Amino acid sequence: MLFLVMIKNLVQYFTDLGLKEEDAKIYLACLNKPNGLFVHELVKQTNIKRSTIDLILNRLAKNGFVSRHKEGARWVYCAEPPERIAFTFKEKLQNFEDILPVLLTQMTSEQLPVVRFFEGKSGLEQIYDDILLTCGMNDIHQNELLIISSGQDLVKILPSHGRNFIRKRVKRGIKAKILAPDNNITRQLYKNGTELLRNTLFFDNRKYPFNVEINIYGNKIALLNLQSANINGTIIQNEAIASSMRSIFMMLWLFHQKTV
Repeated sequence: MLFLVMIKNLVQYFTDLGLKEEDAKIYLACLNKPNGLFVHELVKQTNIKRSTIDLILNRLAKNGFVSRHKEGARWVYCAEPPERIAFTFKEKLQNFEDILPVLLTQMTSEQLPVVRFFEGKSGLEQIYDDILLTCGMNDIHQNELLIISSGQDLVKILPSHGRNFIRKRVKRGIKAKILAPDNNITRQLYKNGTELLRNTLFFDNRKYPFNVEINIYGNKIALLNLQSANINGTIIQNEAIASSMRSIFMMLWLFHQKTV
């Protein structure tokens, strides 16, 4: 029973890495038996068909998740150590990061803006991941994030987002300037602090109602519609548009600094 509970809790992590659910179950079953398992034992433990298990084992072996050796006339399948798999993923990620400049050159070779659309809470998370990735790739002096906030809407939709995003942003050394509506909640949410790498100015939302969130970062702009019944966001990637929006933000920033 304990093994079945463990399988249920861990499978999601492996599916996030791109494995199918049945692949993850086979790997975890092997991992639970350091000396390995015969195919018939895997069938018994996982209730997966023998023919399907053969296909899964071939796929897992090809991708470095399991290895095999013979005992008599039969094959025994063993899980590769998790730390070895983690090392392999890190190596693949490093190789991919090495070619990122070339890929980005291909992506931005056209003059037309690149526009991507996102829906729902998962879509918002993807946008914020893109913000961290893009800012992290820029030069330390060019990775500042500029935000015009709609206030507490994001907190209602993603309650834990603020803490998680701030932690990741600070860890990457990404500074932020924020223009936010002036009320008690936003004063607490966006309070200044050198440890948060954040500087905030507040505007009168009664005079200047603002119902979307704008993020300006690198050569991109992210527009988040947080009040619609269908939560959605858009990323526009274009150097000229992002540069112009950055100039507009700084004009607003300087204006509010003078009026504070």
